[in-house]
Amino acid sequence: MDPVAHLDGNLQVGTGAFDSSGRLWWQSEIERRTAFAQAMGGDDKVQRQHHNGRLTARERIAALVDEGSWREIGMFTGKAEYDDEHRLVHVTPSNVITGLGRIGGRDVCVVAEDYTVRGGSSESTSPEKCSRRRWAR
Repeated sequence: MDPVAHLDGNLQVGTGAFDSSGRLWWQSEIERRTAFAQAMGGDDKVQRQHHNGRLTARERIAALVDEGSWREIGMFTGKAEYDDEHRLVHVTPSNVITGLGRIGGRDVCVVAEDYTVRGGSSESTSPEKCSRRRWAR
């Protein structure tokens, strides 16, 4: 299932502009970009990870950090694709997931590479995402 199929992509720019469902355009856009990131490498690659007895990077992080403490940094980074009218149609997210959380009540920084996106190979935004973690809290 396409995680962003319900959004029409015809959002007007401006703080008072609304999308087709009556929500402010930026609320829909954040939801849309979050869905691209959460989809990781796609359902087929996530299922393959699970079939091989492995968790995705986000699932490993959720199991590692204290509940409710995770704050991801750079979720919207990745490679964007646009249509002929310059509307965003797809984003292949970065395979590097980084953020701050707590383990046993202690503040930690976590960096994980997700194998469902480009087989876990690094890309150009990886070092920048890792360097930004010091400013996040």
